[in-house]
Amino acid sequence: MGALPRAEVIFLYLGQYGQEQGVGAAPFSPATESAGENQSPEGERSHLLECTAQVVGGRLSLSLGYSENIHHAATVERLADEVAATLRSLIEQRHSSAAYTPSDFPETGLNQSDLDEILAELTELEVG
Repeated sequence: MGALPRAEVIFLYLGQYGQEQGVGAAPFSPATESAGENQSPEGERSHLLECTAQVVGGRLSLSLGYSENIHHAATVERLADEVAATLRSLIEQRHSSAAYTPSDFPETGLNQSDLDEILAELTELEVG
């Protein structure tokens, strides 16, 4: 991999927060104020574009970091708009699709084959 060119984009996923419930739920929540810049404006970027994502309280938060010496703000805004439109389209497709995956029922421990079999049986019951 050392022979490959360095990636120009880095994706950082910070996890999910604010969805804990019941006994043992986390006693902390994210601060509402800005933490400020992640790096000094004089610092050298490791990547041309930094995409950071996290889920807070069930909502996806996505930020794009870039150098104004390389990209125009309008270019990054257009990219952000395209990412948002693509995510909305994926969500709409998912909601309009009747297909289910094991991730829709995480507590069951089902694999795709078992889930497909159960759904087929339910469909037969509905039709019959």
